[in-house]
Amino acid sequence: MAKRVSTEEKLQKIIEFFTSTSDVYVIKELEKKIPKQCNISAMLVKDLLTNLQNECKINVEKCGTSNYYWKFLFEKEHATQCKIEKTTDENNDLLRENKKIKEEITEMKNKRQDTEERRALVKEYTRLKTKKAELEKIKNLAGKYSKEQFEELKNVVKQYKNDINRFTDDIYTLQSHVCNKLNIDKNDFNKNFQIPEDLDYVE
Repeated sequence: MAKRVSTEEKLQKIIEFFTSTSDVYVIKELEKKIPKQCNISAMLVKDLLTNLQNECKINVEKCGTSNYYWKFLFEKEHATQCKIEKTTDENNDLLRENKKIKEEITEMKNKRQDTEERRALVKEYTRLKTKKAELEKIKNLAGKYSKEQFEELKNVVKQYKNDINRFTDDIYTLQSHVCNKLNIDKNDFNKNFQIPEDLDYVE
């Protein structure tokens, strides 16, 4: 008696068929090729493809009146690499923005403060802190990636954390400078320039 093939095994065979051919198919082609290549009944092909589509294990794109199916080898690794590159680019953008903000803070010290610029800096600090929290979420998903990819993400998060702490330090330095120079209470300073009460370094 022939061994009974489970649904999971059939799904895996179809995935291997896609990755081994690295081609794009319409449903009629698959209903002919999969039974021959995977030894699966043609009557089951459409339901199995729907199953794989629902689980996001294959790609399906509608073009005109036809659906096109594909699944390429190393597709997941490529997507992960793209995410890392995007995160790296975002990090570089934030570093440039942070440098610009520090230059603005230095200029503000020389000008004895500009209220509008100060508000903009506090708003930027909040945005950077939110961005850091988003990257922390990415780090929590790092278990799905390789050790090298995890280290890459961890370094990105660490860099953001350092940038935010340097920015926070600049705010405290500016606060101290203005309060001492103009004899202003720190609480009044924070209130006037809308600095959050929970402003603190991130760990």
